[in-house]
Amino acid sequence: MNPNLSRKCFAADIGATNCRFAIVDENGRILRTERMKTPQKNPVKIIKDHIRDFVDGEKLEGLAFSIAGPAVNGISFFTNLPGQPKICEDDFKKFSPNVVLLNDAAAATYCEHCKDPQKDLVFITMSSGVGGAVIKSGKLINFKHISEEIGHTPIENESKYETRCGCESEKYNHWEAFCSGTHLIEFFNKWKEVEDKPSDFNPQKPAEIFAEAKNGNKQAQKFLREAFGRVNNAAIQKVIERFTPEKIVFGGAVAINNKEELLAELKSIKNLPEVIFTKYGDDISLIGAAKYLFQTGS
Repeated sequence: MNPNLSRKCFAADIGATNCRFAIVDENGRILRTERMKTPQKNPVKIIKDHIRDFVDGEKLEGLAFSIAGPAVNGISFFTNLPGQPKICEDDFKKFSPNVVLLNDAAAATYCEHCKDPQKDLVFITMSSGVGGAVIKSGKLINFKHISEEIGHTPIENESKYETRCGCESEKYNHWEAFCSGTHLIEFFNKWKEVEDKPSDFNPQKPAEIFAEAKNGNKQAQKFLREAFGRVNNAAIQKVIERFTPEKIVFGGAVAINNKEELLAELKSIKNLPEVIFTKYGDDISLIGAAKYLFQTGS
């Protein structure tokens, strides 16, 4: 199909650090893209100004937004920006009456669902944070509160580490507090302290732990097996019990760059469904938001 003849929409993936804008066609092809730093002040106004210039002259079916944060009833917040300013679908109705706003993990999940619509699935992203979303009986489950989100699955029997992810619930020992890129070094250091395993290995970045494990570092291997792996398995077992998915799809740099380490420990989980890793890369939320608009928008 000639992309000039297919329907097109504007899609944006708005994160705490960067925004990506794109023109996406109904087949999920990204026709044009642009990146900008997420503005720290007046973010909605500045984003609107950039969208106006970006879409000028385009004939669009609507606008689709993926945002890092809960999106409920067309409203979300920049939870990582000063004052947590509100962003909502109505802010962009002057461009088109057809606007959708999705949590970024929900958009990614919908993208995977469109590829395999016959299966109930859970999408789990492991990067700077841990997040995810669910398709059940063909419908996207919308988490209305941060405490319901997959990354905030509580992990029992880990109280000796007293680890917090910093979410508004102020509770300890959420999955994200252990296995996200933001907190993995803190978890490693607490594990060394609690298990009384001092060493000269003092990683500064999560990638160093995985790299040293691949190079034969026994302490790094033991941590990934007995700490990182144990917490992941406990969390994923809870996800399976809660949602009974037929498929689990992993995304995010921590998962994608360390597939073997993740899969090695998952094999011990009872009733483990099909497990795959997304092939959409960083485009998954952009494409998923666009697909959601084309298939469910007015």
